[in-house]
Amino acid sequence: MNMKERAAIYGGIAVAIVLAAGYRGPGNLAAASGETPAVRSADMKIGSCDVLAITDKLLTTDKYASVMNALRTTLDGQLQALEDEIKGLTVKLQALPQDGAEFKAGYAVYQQKGQEFQNRRQQNESALRDQSTKFLSEAYNIASATADSVGAKLGYTHIFASRPPGKKIEAPVANSPNQPNVQFELIIRTLVKAPDATDITAEVIKELKLDVAPAAGPTPATPPVPAVPVAEPKTPEKK
Repeated sequence: MNMKERAAIYGGIAVAIVLAAGYRGPGNLAAASGETPAVRSADMKIGSCDVLAITDKLLTTDKYASVMNALRTTLDGQLQALEDEIKGLTVKLQALPQDGAEFKAGYAVYQQKGQEFQNRRQQNESALRDQSTKFLSEAYNIASATADSVGAKLGYTHIFASRPPGKKIEAPVANSPNQPNVQFELIIRTLVKAPDATDITAEVIKELKLDVAPAAGPTPATPPVPAVPVAEPKTPEKK
C-alpha cells in the first residue's frame, strides 16, 4: 500500500470518527446554541460488529454452499469429459505413424480440444468467481442489515463494522497458500479500542441462527481443477 492509498483510507476513517463524535466545524457552532458536547455524547451509543466474519458464516450455510458446490461439480464434470477425450486422442496418436494422414488429422483435433479445454477452464473459473462475488455481496448486505436491526433494538445509534480491536493479525506463513492478507486485515480494523460489551457480533449471529453447527463442513476455498493436457502428444519411437 503506497502513501497516497494509506492517507486516503486512514483519512476517511478519521473523518468518519470525527463526524460520528458530533464535530460541526471550526468554532463549534453547538456552543452558540447552548448545546454542550457532553449532552450530545450522552445521547450517543456506539457499538461494533464483525460484519465480515458474519458474512463468512453466511456463505457456509446450505443456501449458498449447496449452490456453489453444485455449480463446481457441473463445471468440473465438463472439464473432466474434455480431459478424458484428450487422453483418448493422445493414446490413439501414439499408436499412429507421425507421417501418416490419420495422425495429422488426429493431431489437429487434439490441438483443437486442447485449446477448448483451456478456454473452458477459464470460463469456469470466471463463472465461479462471478457467482461467488454475487453471493458475497448478498451475504454482506444481510449481515449489515441484521447488525443495524439488532443494534437498534439494543439502543445503539452507531455501529462500526470492524474486527474486534483485541483480535490479533496472524503472522504470514512462508510459502503457505492460505496467507492472510495483512493489508486487508488492517483496513477492516476501524476500531482501536472499545469495550467488549459494545460488540454485538454474538447477538447478530444468534439473530441469524448461525450459532447452530452446520450439517456439512465448510466449502473448500479452492476448487480442484483437472490437469491441463500437454501441448503436443508424445509419440513412441518407431521400431
